Amino acid sequence: MATKNSIPPLVQDDVHKPRPYPASQWGDFFLDYKPCTPQQYRSMEGTAEAKKEEVRQIIIDTAKCSDLPQKLELVDMLQRIGVDYHYGKEINELLSDIHDGNIELLDLRTASLQFYLLRKHGYCVSSDVFSKFIDDDGNIGSTDATSLLGLYNAAYLRTHGEKILGVAMSSTKKILKSLLTIWT
Repeated sequence: MATKNSIPPLVQDDVHKPRPYPASQWGDFFLDYKPCTPQQYRSMEGTAEAKKEEVRQIIIDTAKCSDLPQKLELVDMLQRIGVDYHYGKEINELLSDIHDGNIELLDLRTASLQFYLLRKHGYCVSSDVFSKFIDDDGNIGSTDATSLLGLYNAAYLRTHGEKILGVAMSSTKKILKSLLTIWT
């Protein structure tokens, strides 16, 4: 018999039974975590600064070369991994040189990436660069998925009245869907 001051026993129903959860992918890392010492922290900061300078030098060296796709892919990669803010000045100089240069675009992938990056950074770029890749009927002369995806992304940066990019978006979408059915 329970007395007035005793605690009643816990009743376990099906809802409150312990469940077998899978082990954490982190293991017991956070249970045993010990913060860095000031010396370790300074060492990591020094390593990070050295790596930033290495990447800065890569950007400067790439800006000096004449390989346009390499320049564009470097800027795109830095943006995609989210470290471009460290190199804003260098990226702006590189894109300014690309914009000011009169470069003949030979393939759709490079044209799309150049258009996308320049528009994204506020440069005035004509959508007429795609006229040699899209005929009057809206057909695109490429079935390369990477080039088509690049054109599709670039088309999202269209402004009012740019019909060629509207046609490009609908055409690439149709082609990519047809390629998807072929691959699956």
